[in-house]
Amino acid sequence: MIQSKVTEKFMKFFATVRNQANVSTRELGELMGKSPMYISYIESGKTKTINFDTAVKMLVYINSKKQFISGRIDGNTDTTVLIMNMLIDTFGIEPEELIKQREKWEESEEQRN
Repeated sequence: MIQSKVTEKFMKFFATVRNQANVSTRELGELMGKSPMYISYIESGKTKTINFDTAVKMLVYINSKKQFISGRIDGNTDTTVLIMNMLIDTFGIEPEELIKQREKWEESEEQRN
């Protein structure tokens, strides 16, 4: 199981995308089999580490929300690209599958601009 420290950058990013997707801590906690407090602890830094599978599952769910899927949180970059980059930066890994998917998303993003 790959784990990483929950950085301030990850906390802020996670809280931003969750709030913009209108996903409650309760909804996300139920999906994860965790309490809403667990989600709040990630966002506040009270949870010191997070495993890769948990982070992916939460961020993929958030990104799949209909009202958010085409959203952009920095005004320029598609949210999916930002999520993939955050996972890669946080966990320091680039599995082959993740790299290929990120390249597709980045290529798609370049075509839109």
